[in-house]
Amino acid sequence: FIQVDHIPKGTPNIPLAAKSQEPGDEHFSIGHPGSSKFLWVFTSGRVKSRGQQDWVSGTSFYKRSCQVLNTEGLTNSGDSGG
Repeated sequence: FIQVDHIPKGTPNIPLAAKSQEPGDEHFSIGHPGSSKFLWVFTSGRVKSRGQQDWVSGTSFYKRSCQVLNTEGLTNSGDSGG
């Protein structure tokens, strides 16, 4: 569990990929479902669409506009660890 109390102004973004995925691109997901007997789960699929969305942390402390991918990969509740 990682918790950040505050992010200093001017903190640069950390790129997670060399380029953004586009519809039709293959994607992969790795998760750790707490309710499963398996340590890790791996799923794959294709990107259906990409768009902008505002994301707000659970405490409304942090708000960020980000690109969100809509995928066709099967993800079960808890696969992301939540």
